[in-house]
Amino acid sequence: MTNAISLISAHFDGNLSAGSDQSSMPAKAMGQVAGSETLWSVGGYPSRGRNIRSWLTFWPNESAASQYLEQRNTLIPLLKTAKTVSTGLFLPFATHGDVNWIGGHPNPLPLTLAARPQKDAPVFIITSAGIGNLGPGALAFGQGTHVVRKAIQDLDTVQFEAQILADSPAIDGATLSMWDNLSAVMNFAYKNDPHKSAMDVMHHDDLVRGSFTRCLVKSFDGVWNGRRISI
Repeated sequence: MTNAISLISAHFDGNLSAGSDQSSMPAKAMGQVAGSETLWSVGGYPSRGRNIRSWLTFWPNESAASQYLEQRNTLIPLLKTAKTVSTGLFLPFATHGDVNWIGGHPNPLPLTLAARPQKDAPVFIITSAGIGNLGPGALAFGQGTHVVRKAIQDLDTVQFEAQILADSPAIDGATLSMWDNLSAVMNFAYKNDPHKSAMDVMHHDDLVRGSFTRCLVKSFDGVWNGRRISI
């Protein structure tokens, strides 16, 4: 049975404190990464955007993910105070690399994959980077990410973008984006700057691992960059 991934991303009027979210990973979930929005300075240093909080959760099947999204306000009481909430349900169709989101140890994500989507179908992309040392390679990664995120804001082919700086510093951060189709992703990531050049730093010793997971979009409802997105 194909695994599923859910996203909840909430914006709040003010900054949350470290203990504002009293929820925990659901019993049926395979794994979860939750945390604040990641803000990257021009110099490449990360900080927390505490007015945004996201929950990325991995599930054994689509039904379990759907139930969680339907019950989100009960399972995550903090959401009742949010200004806006975006939710998504995704089915992974490709994954590569190591990440420590399931089981706490770096491994490939143990996902049963769906069939590839149609060429014109929207796709949701999850990437991760494990930083072993805050040295020149890590700072170059942060600097590149800062530039890439600014570029993404101006792309008509991007429907949503967010990052998660996990609550635990030992957990790899997540970059999340939803695109019009897979061709748009490939053109931006591998054929054009700034992302093409930014990827070169992943070979530095400061970056100990990385991963990507590509998903088809079963549903999405939310607001990004001033636009209402509903799929």
